[in-house]
Amino acid sequence: MARTIALGEAEGFVKTVFDAETGASSSARIMIGGRSPELIQGFRSARALEGTEADLQATIFPHPTLVRK
Repeated sequence: MARTIALGEAEGFVKTVFDAETGASSSARIMIGGRSPELIQGFRSARALEGTEADLQATIFPHPTLVRK
């Protein structure tokens, strides 16, 4: 987050869908923000590994969280 703030791109939105009974990740339906494509892998991995909402919330992304150029 610190790097996105430094780049002036800290605002965004992600709409996620989880199964109400199991908490299983269903999808990330909407991602809006300057660097949102870089977040897709986290949601895709959670779905492939049958991760729950709690698993995704506990995920720590390494720094820098944005792709290096």
